[in-house]
Amino acid sequence: MELSKKKKKSLTLESQLMYDLGTCSKSNDLSRALSLYDDAISNNLRLNHNHFNTLLYICSNSHTSSPNSTKASTIDKGFTIFDRMIAQGINPTEAAITAVARLAAAKGD
Repeated sequence: MELSKKKKKSLTLESQLMYDLGTCSKSNDLSRALSLYDDAISNNLRLNHNHFNTLLYICSNSHTSSPNSTKASTIDKGFTIFDRMIAQGINPTEAAITAVARLAAAKGD
């Protein structure tokens, strides 16, 4: 009797990025999430609304635990990510709008 071997499912780069961003979201690891984002952009990886929503969520949550010196840069990075999302023709979801509203409130806009 032959045992069937389970094939290891290989993830696409986009799927791996989504998995890694989810891990960053759970651990509130902003620096890792931004590093993943920068790598994805430099490698011309196609980001979808889930990637952007997760990144915006992490930015909007991280600004509260960031020291004042990095708080402004975290907020600005969140707006930069949102601008790229719009530039790529991705319509913002309710989650994205909520995250950007939280960033705007933190900035005082």
